[in-house]
Amino acid sequence: MYYYYYYYYYFYYYYYFYYYYYYCYYYYYYYYYYYYYYYYYYYYYYYYYYYYYYYYYYYYYFYYFYYYYYFYYYYYYYYYYYYYYYYYYSYYYYYYYYYYYYYYYYYNFY
Repeated sequence: MYYYYYYYYYFYYYYYFYYYYYYCYYYYYYYYYYYYYYYYYYYYYYYYYYYYYYYYYYYYYFYYFYYYYYFYYYYYYYYYYYYYYYYYYSYYYYYYYYYYYYYYYYYNFY
């Protein structure tokens, strides 16, 4: 009987610590993978968020500078042609009045 109880308690504690060990082992890996995937998805959405943030950021400034230069060149050519025709017609008006007064004094003088 003594040996019977001896082996009984031996296997009892043996399986007790055996299952306890695997319980802790399972518990450890469970939370290990839990936090692993938690931080994985955390950084994944973190990266995803800032990716689209900078995407729309550069998208916004791209169109900002696009319209900025568009209107810049628009007004640039507008004023360019404005002063071009201004000096162009001023030139002809100048010679028009010049010949006008020239002939006026010429015919009145003689």
